Amino acid sequence: MASQTSLVDELSWWNNFIRSHHFDPKAYIRRGAVNFKLAKIDESIQDFDTAEKLDPKVAPYLWQRGLSFYYAEKFESGAKQFELDLSVNSQDVEETVWRYLCIARLKGVAQAKNSLLTVKNDRE
Repeated sequence: MASQTSLVDELSWWNNFIRSHHFDPKAYIRRGAVNFKLAKIDESIQDFDTAEKLDPKVAPYLWQRGLSFYYAEKFESGAKQFELDLSVNSQDVEETVWRYLCIARLKGVAQAKNSLLTVKNDRE
């Protein structure tokens, strides 16, 4: 696990990188992940949103944004993000579980249980 100091240093590095590479969606994704680890949830969502604006093709792969939505208590957005991720990775149990958790917080456990998606051929 990274220490708080190393995460702050990593965030500083990504801030500097983005200053000169402000059209690089991967840089925003990386910085968003660091912001999330630092519990800067709103900032992480902003970074993931910026990455998507720069390259809409990354949207289905932004599972980290789904986590940020969950912790920001934006459960509907979180469920949608995890469902979008599952559209390109239908074999991922974790995204199915996070989607379930979002729906459970939003609409209750019974509705979440009834909306569980089938996972096929999960590797783990």
